[in-house]
Order: sequence, then C-alpha cells, then structure tokens
Amino acid sequence: MEPQEQFKVSINCPEHGCTLKPVDWTSNVSGKGGHVGRLVYDFMGNVILIQRMYLCTNSRHGHKMRATTPDIHNSLPRHIQEFFPAEIYQRCGITKTLSYFIHTQILERDNFLKISQGFASLIYRGYLQRRLICLSSRQGGVEV
Repeated sequence: MEPQEQFKVSINCPEHGCTLKPVDWTSNVSGKGGHVGRLVYDFMGNVILIQRMYLCTNSRHGHKMRATTPDIHNSLPRHIQEFFPAEIYQRCGITKTLSYFIHTQILERDNFLKISQGFASLIYRGYLQRRLICLSSRQGGVEV
C-alpha cells in the first residue's frame, strides 16, 4: 500500500501539516519491531498488508508513519478511501467484504452467536479449499 505514489497525491502529516516523504516499507512480518506489516482479517484467510512508511519532514519533530494509519487514510480524498479494499482501525484491519457481511448480519437482526457461526463456517470452507489445492499439488496436479 503506497497511496501517495499510487494515486499521485500529496499526503501531509496530520500532526505538523508538512509533506510526508516516502522512505521504506513494513517488510517485517515476524510480529516484532517497528516496521511490522498489518494483519487484515478476511473470510478465506487473513492477509498481511505490507505498507509504505512515510517520514514527516518537520525539522524538529520528524517521525515515521505507516501509510494505513487511520489519520493518513482519512486524510486521503474520499474516492481513494473507497478504492482501498480494507477498513483500517487503530490496532486491526478487516476487508470490506467481511465488514459488509457483519453489517448485513446485524441489519438482519442475527445475534452474535449466529454471526460467529456463519463466519466460522466460511473460514472452514476457505481452509478446505486451500487444503484441497495443497493435496492435489502433492499428488501430481489433480484437478480442483
């Protein structure tokens, strides 16, 4: 995810108002350290979001920010926000597909247990699909 370069927009630091400069990526997926990719939850398997790190160019208080922090995401034009396939929160993220599923279930007045069971069934189905693909590749390419 690199909104500034991908969409040719200037992003300003929400704290200082100065332009953010792209510097590196959150390529660390170990779960430790400062440049960790963000986990985004989805039906058929979670995704690790590798994102751009931006440097605030304020000479006194320069700091780094991830491209998908809610402050940066909310500062983007609305059409770019809608293009992004996930909803990012302070500590987690979910795909818009999962968000729509949950919202629909709530509007249909399903209780938490029923929503959880439906979600678990979809996760299990995704697991079975991936398992079948893995097993077929081990057996010499059996059609899936």
